[in-house]
Amino acid sequence: MQVNTVKDIVELNNLSESAPLVEVRVDRLPLGLWRNALRVASRAVSLGGQIKVLGFKKDGFGFDCKLLKRWQIMKFIALNGIFANFTFEEEANSILLKKDKSVVPPDQLISIAYVCSSNVKEAQILKTKLETLNADADRLNANIEMLVFFSEKTSITESFRAIHRTTVYYADVMEGRRINILRKKKEAFDEAHGGVLVVAHTRITMPVDQLIRLARKDFDAAAPKVVYKEKGGPTRPYLDALLLDGFSCWSTKKKTLVCSSMALPYQYYLGNRVLSVDGGVIILRRDRIKINPFELGSAWGEAEDVDVSNYLDLSGYVVEYLSEIEFESTTNKLDFSDRGIRVVLDRVRLTAAILRDFWLKWRGSTVWPI
Repeated sequence: MQVNTVKDIVELNNLSESAPLVEVRVDRLPLGLWRNALRVASRAVSLGGQIKVLGFKKDGFGFDCKLLKRWQIMKFIALNGIFANFTFEEEANSILLKKDKSVVPPDQLISIAYVCSSNVKEAQILKTKLETLNADADRLNANIEMLVFFSEKTSITESFRAIHRTTVYYADVMEGRRINILRKKKEAFDEAHGGVLVVAHTRITMPVDQLIRLARKDFDAAAPKVVYKEKGGPTRPYLDALLLDGFSCWSTKKKTLVCSSMALPYQYYLGNRVLSVDGGVIILRRDRIKINPFELGSAWGEAEDVDVSNYLDLSGYVVEYLSEIEFESTTNKLDFSDRGIRVVLDRVRLTAAILRDFWLKWRGSTVWPI
């Protein structure tokens, strides 16, 4: 199978260790998606099969505005731990990766980490959610553990210790007026025991049957599909994966957000965009990720979720959108009244961004981002 387009990546994503040969043409793909293509190919190719990487410049340092260079591909292969399951060979104009070991993870413990304030009302809502999770885990024989991270010790936070499978932690997140919420998430990554870690805010509800499906999915980091169910009304897509022009949070002259999964399906993640996970919930494979992605100083409201996605990206991990895994947000902070207008505007903005990318590439501009 040849991977030349976004559509090819989507089709390849439906395969699981069944393709004997996958050819990835990095020169024909939007540059922002070549790593997604290699990562998807790693789980699609059969045991003993090969990934053949074509369409790159072999020599030279620095960057090129039109073609990837060999060192960029080799850097990704070296950093992303999944390729330790492959044997590497280099030919004149290609890189061959032969699959020696399966990348399908075994069934294992799933860690669910909630970060919560010590507010009584919020804690009571979370306690009800955990009790339901616990009962459903018993009913479905799910292998889960639950971790809860509070800011202050109170009688209601201590009552969580009575919930089966639950461990309670405390972390002071206040730094003056800043709320360093990543301090709780960092501790969650360190303290969890499961191969899969779901880190969520109190508003997120996660059905146990969806968690069970995560146990044997191969990925690095991901956003699930998140929906909001209006009382007596429709179920609407909610904040989950965000498509950005770039990870930099310092810019004041460009509009960073291009679109979100609320407006566009995964197939439309075209061009040289980057995928960021909304801070409400992120899923990580702790057994694959060798860094703690939360060891940053960003506080709540300072685009800390974008910084986490950036850190993962820089470390060689691919952030994906798992549209087949559905969680629910029990609170809504968006105005859905203009959803139709927002969808149209997002499509127009994305189309403009793609046309700009093609223009820059055709012109040979050195500002074409890798």
